[in-house]
Amino acid sequence: MSLCALRLAVGLFMPDDVLSEAQREAARACIRERIVVDASGCWIWQRGGSGDGYGCSWFEGGHGVARRLSYLVFVGEIAAGLEVGHLCRVRRCVSRARMELVTQRVNSLRGVGVLARNAATTHCVRGRRLVGSSVRVLSDARGRVGRRCLVCGAEWRREYRARGGFSARVAGVLRG
Repeated sequence: MSLCALRLAVGLFMPDDVLSEAQREAARACIRERIVVDASGCWIWQRGGSGDGYGCSWFEGGHGVARRLSYLVFVGEIAAGLEVGHLCRVRRCVSRARMELVTQRVNSLRGVGVLARNAATTHCVRGRRLVGSSVRVLSDARGRVGRRCLVCGAEWRREYRARGGFSARVAGVLRG
């Protein structure tokens, strides 16, 4: 198949467009030409990619995410508010069997980024469980959310005051 067959899939990114079965089959054949199946069964996208490792392709003046295109062509419509998540966590994989629709939150929590690591944290650095009244949820000016162990915070303040606290720092600066 030619690149023209893949361009038939442009309408897939428009939620109101419906492809005929002939158009869908042409796009499927075109996708199959652009993948290599690895030993684990992942369909690895061989064409363009994003800077962070996801498969991408150029469609008549705009970028399309390869996994999204594959899902739309092989599985079906993507409902509003959902995104295509990789079950295998291989960024260039476009296998229909390894994708599912999930919310952005679920997809992020399945990942390996900061959000997923922090959500998986169950204990503070000193080994105390981060549950109930022993934890405080904080957010900063940029909207980032974090958790703090209140017991560790109380210990730190007690130690800081024992060392002289703020007044000792100021006295040291003034003595100079």
